[in-house]
Amino acid sequence: MKKHVTALAGVVAVGAAAAVAIAAPGAETEIFEGRAYGAIEFPPRGQFGFGYDPIFLPEGHRFTFAEMDPQAKHAISHRAKAFDKFVKAAFARP
Repeated sequence: MKKHVTALAGVVAVGAAAAVAIAAPGAETEIFEGRAYGAIEFPPRGQFGFGYDPIFLPEGHRFTFAEMDPQAKHAISHRAKAFDKFVKAAFARP
């Protein structure tokens, strides 16, 4: 976390993004992206999650990702949004 704190010193607001790329031999590659917007908050707060979760405060919320119940975080996370798009596309095919 110390590395994150040093690297992000002075940052006011950021967005987070994740993409899931699926490729198979002989098939097209597709990219599914999800975004979560919010702000960087110091000091780090919370015990759940990993990486930037203790310092990422999602827009419209008062708890960092690391303070949220994992199910609540999953409902709004950038990874969940990207994966939801992947699942919908994968199961929409005949």
